[in-house]
Amino acid sequence: MMHLALYLVAHFAKSQLWHASTLLFVFFLTERCGLSAMQTGWIIGISLLANAAADMVLGRTWRGAASVGTVSRLQAVYAPLSAAFFILSCATALVAPSIRLGWALVAILGFRLTYPLIDVPQNALVPLLMDTSAGRCRLLALRNITSQGANVCVSAMAAPLLILRPDDWTYFAWAIAVGSLSCASAALLTRVRLPAFAPAMPEDAPAGSTPGYRPLLILLALMVAAGAIFRMLEPYYAAFVAPGQGFLIWAALGALIAQPVWLIASDRIGTSAALCLTAGIVIGAAILLLTPLRTGNLGAPLIALGYGAGTGALWLALWSAVVVNANRRTAMAHVGGVTGISKASQGIAAIMIGHVLQPDGNRQTLSEPLSPESLSMVLALLVIAACCLSLAILIRPCGIQIARA
Repeated sequence: MMHLALYLVAHFAKSQLWHASTLLFVFFLTERCGLSAMQTGWIIGISLLANAAADMVLGRTWRGAASVGTVSRLQAVYAPLSAAFFILSCATALVAPSIRLGWALVAILGFRLTYPLIDVPQNALVPLLMDTSAGRCRLLALRNITSQGANVCVSAMAAPLLILRPDDWTYFAWAIAVGSLSCASAALLTRVRLPAFAPAMPEDAPAGSTPGYRPLLILLALMVAAGAIFRMLEPYYAAFVAPGQGFLIWAALGALIAQPVWLIASDRIGTSAALCLTAGIVIGAAILLLTPLRTGNLGAPLIALGYGAGTGALWLALWSAVVVNANRRTAMAHVGGVTGISKASQGIAAIMIGHVLQPDGNRQTLSEPLSPESLSMVLALLVIAACCLSLAILIRPCGIQIARA
């Protein structure tokens, strides 16, 4: 089991890079680097679309890599390159204002293009390390819990450095630390004796026992786009609407807690019922966003918890449905397709956010429940709830627990 523990450590380190980029880059570029919302939206959007293309190309190119050792070595080889571009991205506020726009474009684009070199192999290890559907779902749940733990660390450590401290060097030092950890953990994983390959899948679910791959991709695209819109607005909400309420941390904790709770709920009441319950929680958070409670000591944490719990549970359910039927021949391609669609959806969402954010009025407009920014957050939650209900309808005829551990 040592190799599984080290795999989770490597996933934790890698996930910190990704969570920092999706949660903080927009806020960082507009509030600390002085770029306009439009410039920021296009930089983040174009880089994520490039990331999506890279995911899909690598999934196809490396689809023959069915050895666990080979796949883990790919991650270790490219981790320093991805970490270097991440660190350069976080140094944007330290360079001269006249070159910040070009610096941010090159550094963030470089990070998005190199991140798939470690992300696709790391994700593909899930169906390669485990030889049963139940084992894959267990590892996926542990992996998601680990990822959300990384999200909590970013929300509790990096976000306050941007929101509360004026020292850009401290944030840069944090970036160096997490980049170094991602390199060290990836290298350490290659030193562990790993199975040559996952055996054939005698317990794989038969064809037709889970929703089709394409419907899952459609739901994933909608859910990720909606989640990205909410997530990119989170730091603004935390800084200007509900300061001191721990909004980012509550959202991260909601996603973390949702992982084990989802497994218990789907086992006890069934996957479809658990998805309907998740939809209800997210709808409740959307309603709170339209009330005066949205800025209070109770309302703000409940909104954040609802968003985190909804996206955390739905993400685990969708990923479980994808990996259960993946085999050694399709692991890379399926993972590349899922992550590619995910990044493309986030890229489109980033461009939309660039158009929604007001040049000078985010402090005021986000405080108004019916402002475009606030309504964007409400709409995002409603789309996530709709995805939960749609997946519940899709899996009901299958009669299985797609996320059961």
